[in-house]
Amino acid sequence: KSAFGWKVVYIEKIVLENNLSFEDVKNDIKKDLMTNILNEKLYDKANSFYEKFLESNDLELSLKHTNLERKKIKNVQINNIKNLNIEDNNLTEEELAKIIFNLLEGGLSDPIEKTNNNLFFIHLEKIINTTPKTFDTAKDEVIESLYNEKRKIKAIKFANDVYDKLLNNKKPKQLYLKLIKTDWITKDNRLGEKLSPRIKNVIFKTKLNSYSKVNELAEFRYFLVRPTLQSQEEIVTEKETQIKDILSNINSNINNDILNALLLDLKIKKKSSINQNFINSF
Repeated sequence: KSAFGWKVVYIEKIVLENNLSFEDVKNDIKKDLMTNILNEKLYDKANSFYEKFLESNDLELSLKHTNLERKKIKNVQINNIKNLNIEDNNLTEEELAKIIFNLLEGGLSDPIEKTNNNLFFIHLEKIINTTPKTFDTAKDEVIESLYNEKRKIKAIKFANDVYDKLLNNKKPKQLYLKLIKTDWITKDNRLGEKLSPRIKNVIFKTKLNSYSKVNELAEFRYFLVRPTLQSQEEIVTEKETQIKDILSNINSNINNDILNALLLDLKIKKKSSINQNFINSF
C-alpha cells in the first residue's frame, strides 16, 4: 500500500522443483567449497593473531606475525563515533561505542564481523584523560549553545507562521523563504534522484493538493510540501520495475540465505575457538 493506492505483485510463472545432475551443480558446489575454505583460513588467521597478542601483548609483533594491517583512528570521543570511517562496518553507533569504551588501555576486542564476511579487531592504544575546561572556553560554548537554541526557536516559529498563512490562503513573506517546484519524482531513485530522501518521504505521505506539516531538513532549516500531480505514465519503460529484476533479487536473496546458513556453523566454531583461547590464557 502506498499514498497513491495499492501495488499488486503478479506471479508470472512457478518453476517446479526438480533434481539437478552433478554437472548442473558442479560449479555451485565448487564455489561454495572455495568460500568455505576462504572463511576457514580467515578465522584461522584471526585466531593466530589473537593468540599471538594474548601471548606477547605486543600489537606490532602480532600484526607482523599474521601479515595483517593496522588502520589508526585518533581522537575518538563519544560524540564523534558516528563519524568513524570503518569500511563495511556492521555495528550500530551504540554497539561500536560500547566495545571501544569498555576496553582498557592497550586492550584488544573480540573479532568483529563486517558486512562483507570479513573480520576486524579494535585495539585501544591510549586513553587521554579529560581536562577541565577553562572559564573562557566554557563561557564561549555556553553562549554558542544559547545562541543556537534561540536561532532554532526563531526558525521553527517562522516556519509555523508560513504554514498557518498557507492554510488560510494568505501569502507569506518571502524573507528567508524559498519556493521550489520539483519535476516528476519517484520514491526510489528512478526519478528525482538528487532530491533529499527525507523530502521524498514526506511528499509520498501527503495527500494531493494538501500541505504537509513542518519538517526539519537540517539545523535551522525546515520545509513543508504540497503534492499537486501524480501520474503513472511519466515512468518510461526502461525505468519501470521489471519482473525479471524482481525474480533476480529473490533468487539472489535465497542464495545468500543458503550460503549464510552453510557458513554459520563454521563461524560459530572458529569464534568459539578464539574465545576459548582467551579464557585459557588466564
